[in-house]
Amino acid sequence: MSRLRLLILYACLPMGLMAQDGGQSMHKYQANWESLSAYETPDWFRDAKFGIFIHWGVYSVPGFGSEWYPRNMYDSTTPEYKHHVATYGPQSAFGYKDFIRFTTKGAVLYAITLGKPVEKTFVRSLGLKAGAGAVAGAGIIAGVEMVGSGEKVKWSQKADALVIEPSAAYPSEDAVVYKIRFGKS
Repeated sequence: MSRLRLLILYACLPMGLMAQDGGQSMHKYQANWESLSAYETPDWFRDAKFGIFIHWGVYSVPGFGSEWYPRNMYDSTTPEYKHHVATYGPQSAFGYKDFIRFTTKGAVLYAITLGKPVEKTFVRSLGLKAGAGAVAGAGIIAGVEMVGSGEKVKWSQKADALVIEPSAAYPSEDAVVYKIRFGKS
């Protein structure tokens, strides 16, 4: 199949999927939570047996390099590193670790940092007084574990953030997943 035909196929695929959502994609959303809460996930998506986790991710925000941006921005020999420092400042002030994704399973919250943290990780939405940006259901944290590692995680919950100390070793170079339990420690 020619490259042009593949490009057209990939470009049209999302339109075909949207057409299967029963017209839900036609809703005009406003820039507020009330409008967004009216969204209903299409049946075809809810019934899907596969998942795409980091396909169009936060790495698209800098719009530089590739999906390897979160890893390469910490390597001082790469163009991504130089671009990040020139655009956003040093990684210690604003690193990729500051982009954090969340997911839950039961009563457990998983916080995923993209890239390997080299400085403290501040999860501002999990501070004791996080306010409007707080993760729903968050409260006093009872424990933090690093998924895929037996190493004890050093952490503290401050008024403004959950603070996780950098580890001596990570199970992955590309992402770190923290399992967070709430309740009395």
